[in-house]
This record gives sequence, structure tokens and C-alpha cells, in this order.
Amino acid sequence: MTFVEKLIKRLYPNKIITHRISDLLDNLSNDKSNNKYIYISIETDTNSRRFCYLTLDELINVYQSCPVSERFIYE
Repeated sequence: MTFVEKLIKRLYPNKIITHRISDLLDNLSNDKSNNKYIYISIETDTNSRRFCYLTLDELINVYQSCPVSERFIYE
């Protein structure tokens, strides 16, 4: 598990991190809240990816909680 995954789990224990984006989208379609989500892709050391979604406030909190060496955001 990457540092970012551990951080998300610590800050937001109910957040789901999936191996496939389709699983994430299925889960999100069941969520009836009005929040606007930002999808993130977390690259692992083995060059695979994991996926999660966060609100803008959650993403800012994760970003600010990361050490500078772990802060990578791409469009």
C-alpha cells in the first residue's frame, strides 16, 4: 500500500480504494449524495494503479497532509 493510500485510509476510513475504475464508478453510482467528486489515480511501486474519489475539500486535506516529496497532481 502506498503512502497516499495509507493517508487516505487514515484520514477517511470509509473511503473505498479500488483496483479497477469500473468498480469505483459502480460504487459511486450507488451514492445518492449531491457532492461533486474528483477521481484520483494512485500509482504504485509496481506501476499499477488504484482509484479513489474525493471531494475537493478532502483532496486539499490529503494534499496538505502529504510530505512534499509525495505531492504529485496531474490533469
